[in-house]
Amino acid sequence: IRKHVLLLAKNDNVDLLIRGETGTGKEILAQSIHNASPRQGEPFVAVNCSALPGSLLESELFGYEEGSFTGAKKGGKMGKIELAQGGVLFLDELGEMPMSIQPKFLRVLQEYELSRVGSTETIRLNIRIIAATNRNLRDLIQEGRFREDLYYRINVINLALPPLRQHREDIMPITHNYLEQLRTKLEMPLKAISPEAQAVLMEYDWPGNVRELQNAVEYAANLCSEEVLTPKDLPGHLAAAHSADTPREPPEESSEEQLLRELLIRYGYTLEGKKLIAAHMGISLRTLYRRLERFHI
Repeated sequence: IRKHVLLLAKNDNVDLLIRGETGTGKEILAQSIHNASPRQGEPFVAVNCSALPGSLLESELFGYEEGSFTGAKKGGKMGKIELAQGGVLFLDELGEMPMSIQPKFLRVLQEYELSRVGSTETIRLNIRIIAATNRNLRDLIQEGRFREDLYYRINVINLALPPLRQHREDIMPITHNYLEQLRTKLEMPLKAISPEAQAVLMEYDWPGNVRELQNAVEYAANLCSEEVLTPKDLPGHLAAAHSADTPREPPEESSEEQLLRELLIRYGYTLEGKKLIAAHMGISLRTLYRRLERFHI
């Protein structure tokens, strides 16, 4: 992903779809691409498509003219799409965009123009659109909740952000970087992280990804009263998960379990990654799944 950022930044007229679980840093990636692009001095306007009901989201995106509906402001209002002129419109949670708005937004993508709610005037646009989703848009198409033509129009470049558990080597660099950021804002004695605390951070699966890791670090930074962070300073559920994964008496299969965990870190948790693990171990994919289930991995 890092090697693609500069290339995607340079091609600043190409729309982009970023996929990834909640908390993987989709908006941060979009902002980084914008900051490295020729549009860097122009607006970066973010809109969460799941934050507002359909009628409000439409006026928020497209703006409206005075008197176009009950409660419309005098003089009308410029929408988020217009506010992004020259820069980037970032649409978070694209899969939650109501079906009623999708045809109108499709026209924006196709023609790079819009009309405010209640207006017949056409406004030409010079924007780049970066969308993000944690949903499988193909599944939403099958469910009749997302337009197929909109999917193919926004899916020019599709970039997948892996969950944090699939690139654990980044856990400690992210932790140290965020601690440095907090140090500029907080008065805190914390200067280092103990090996035991690092083990807890490295072994936790982080279902909330980078956002959850940052929350855990901020929690510890605010409550730790010593210079060295230990497991007791971390949120309780992290230490509990670590204790649950650390048997008091290693079972006979502990070496095999350790091997499986190391291979999962190396190859990832995807189907392709598990196929590579099965080939590495000389077993079938079905056998691999049975062993993963046995070790509760």
